[in-house]
Amino acid sequence: MNKFLRYLYPYKEYLLLIFLVTLGLFLQVINERQGSSKARAAAFGSVVTAYTVIESITGLLPENEEIENLRIQNARLNLELNMLRELSDENTSLRSLLSLRDTIQYPFVAASIISKLSGRIRGYYIINKGEQDGIFTGMPVINESGLIGVVSIVAGNFATVRTLRNPKLRIAVKNQRSGIGGILEWDGIRLIIKNIPTNYDFQAGDRVVTSEFSTLVPPSIPVGVAAEKEEKISGILSNIHVIPFANFDKARNLFVLKVTSDKEAEQMIQQAGNQPL
Repeated sequence: MNKFLRYLYPYKEYLLLIFLVTLGLFLQVINERQGSSKARAAAFGSVVTAYTVIESITGLLPENEEIENLRIQNARLNLELNMLRELSDENTSLRSLLSLRDTIQYPFVAASIISKLSGRIRGYYIINKGEQDGIFTGMPVINESGLIGVVSIVAGNFATVRTLRNPKLRIAVKNQRSGIGGILEWDGIRLIIKNIPTNYDFQAGDRVVTSEFSTLVPPSIPVGVAAEKEEKISGILSNIHVIPFANFDKARNLFVLKVTSDKEAEQMIQQAGNQPL
């Protein structure tokens, strides 16, 4: 009933006007037929009574200003609720990072993302730590879920991180269960390990970690899970689609591992990844 009255509330003046016009026509007919002053008086009394009833009903509903104030309060409460949710998510992330910190075997620097570049130069983060914090190009970057990428550019107080979602980054990885290795790269849509022989033991659901043959990052850092094994046209080789453990869209707090890469070996790996088989 209340919803129905709220629906009629904006149109109360129009409804009252229609009612009065209809009643006026009715009174005119009565006046012409009977010419009775008593009928006119009774009709006028009915009009006054009907108007009073309509006003009392609509008076139960809040005025437009009150409705607007309630909408503003509702919007503010929604904003506060969203902020509390974000703080809760960040608190969970920070707790996970604190737990991870105790298990890291390498020196590290905690950092926060201050910008996520998109568009033509997508696949990069800017973090709030740089050369003055002991960060150099090539150092691996992780969060509580797994590998994020590597440092690509360093300034005094800031650095750029090339993430796994950048086609220029290739990482040596392996199947943690079977030990089958390959080169992980971003094809513009998803992470894939290219050209794995179809008869190799690589199944959907297998965990993928960094390989001990990687020249960029230490071994056994979690990367993701194999989602699909796609055979190529020849049927001899397959591509493995990998879903990363890290959520790149929600990532905020990171660890930069103070491990430098072997530049010469790194260049050979990158060149090997560009060679067709």
